[in-house]
Amino acid sequence: MSQLLKNIFLKFYELIKFRIYKNNLANCQIEYLGSDYGGWAFCPVNIDENSIVYSFGIGEDISWDEALIKQKNVIVNGFDPTPRAIEFAKNKNIDKFVIHPKGIASSNGYMDFFPPKNPDHVSHSLVAKNNSSDEAIKVKVETIDTIMEELGHKKIDILKMDIEGSEYEVIADMLNKRIYPEQLLIEFHHRFEPFTIDETIETINKLIENSYKINYISKNNQDFSFIRKLD
Repeated sequence: MSQLLKNIFLKFYELIKFRIYKNNLANCQIEYLGSDYGGWAFCPVNIDENSIVYSFGIGEDISWDEALIKQKNVIVNGFDPTPRAIEFAKNKNIDKFVIHPKGIASSNGYMDFFPPKNPDHVSHSLVAKNNSSDEAIKVKVETIDTIMEELGHKKIDILKMDIEGSEYEVIADMLNKRIYPEQLLIEFHHRFEPFTIDETIETINKLIENSYKINYISKNNQDFSFIRKLD
């Protein structure tokens, strides 16, 4: 099968797989904040200045974080071990945006962090993808429960996660530890090898089994919003 035919088949397969979810969305009027590239859809109900918000994966677009802070007067904890992303966020100097120069993983310690092959791109990954460079850097990573304990948080109201493929193991670890953020905003990376659409579907189904409902699916079937406490 040619690469073109393979891509057509995978796109058709993806659309069929996700159709059932798009017909069964949660009952909350979502709101989209931020740019077309870096924005996210979330449920604004019960989100206020006392909410706990974690934003994993800063990159060079924190328009969602900035808009949420402005609208809800909430503190956003941003996490990213990428040197360029850290410098970008520091230069923005946004009040109530707290920068944590580390990543999230399913274990604590230091791990290889692979930069993209294209130097114009900023998104590093703990997983060597088909668009990753071989020259990794070492970065600090922590589990979700370790991070919560360090910050003194007993709950999470919104957890945004754009972590270039590590979402699969992080979500599994989070559910295994019975940590249930009220809202999850996740970009799935099945468009990159070695990840697959079936891996994304398996993770989504596991979230549904743990009482999450899908609240939003982007047009490209990669960005998902989930909510757990809404009837």
